[in-house]
Amino acid sequence: AGQAFQLPLQQRADDVDCLIGLARIEDVHDHDDKATEILFRSVQLAPNRPDLLKFLASVTAKLGLYDVAAATYSNYLKLHPEDEEARRERAYTLVLARKLTAPLNDLNDYVQKHPNDPVGFFEIGMAESLQHPDRALQNLNQALALDPHMTSARQERAHLLEHEGRLEEAVRDLRIVLISKPNDFHAWDELGKCYLAAGRTEDAVETLKRAAELAPQDSVVLIHYSQVLMRAGQQDSARLVLTRLKSRESKEEPRRFPVSRRDDLSGDPS
Repeated sequence: AGQAFQLPLQQRADDVDCLIGLARIEDVHDHDDKATEILFRSVQLAPNRPDLLKFLASVTAKLGLYDVAAATYSNYLKLHPEDEEARRERAYTLVLARKLTAPLNDLNDYVQKHPNDPVGFFEIGMAESLQHPDRALQNLNQALALDPHMTSARQERAHLLEHEGRLEEAVRDLRIVLISKPNDFHAWDELGKCYLAAGRTEDAVETLKRAAELAPQDSVVLIHYSQVLMRAGQQDSARLVLTRLKSRESKEEPRRFPVSRRDDLSGDPS
């Protein structure tokens, strides 16, 4: 599909519409870094084009470039101050950039104006999850009441429930998440931690084994898997996992982007 945009670009390298079309194709295929490169080039050609700014803000947020995304949303909002969803997303990117208090007013204003939008309640729940987990749970409960299929809210609620020791409820949420996202290694990892905390060691071993199969390069998953193997008395297997981990860590380049939005908030994926 990208070839449809390549010929016009060969004739006119400054064709912003073609550049945006190419960026959308890269975005659809999850090539967010390539999409961002194209969009930065486009912004240089058309710095005040609203659809371009909004698209760039969205893609840079997915890459974890939250300060850039928030600044781009701000530039977009100068052109379209009435766009409340964009204002909400700017606030959320600021949350993910760990500017945790500044955006709360915008998020609170949004949910008051849009009480039937589950995304607003999810995002304010994420914003409050570190400092006010009780309020975060209330907001996540509201998001799920509005949209029971919102897996991001259910997964975040499970994380908070686990930390409150409400393990059965957390397990229930995570099992629902895994029905729709069976290859989500974060969910498998979280579920394994819940099983381990509940004393269900055999279930934890099998669950964290699945997480490690899905994410064999993820150091956090491998650490959790080795820990549960040790708890299960499988010391030799645990040592093999740790040896594999050390070998990979010595070869791996530093991660360029965060692995999940919760990691961005806490700075600690464990």
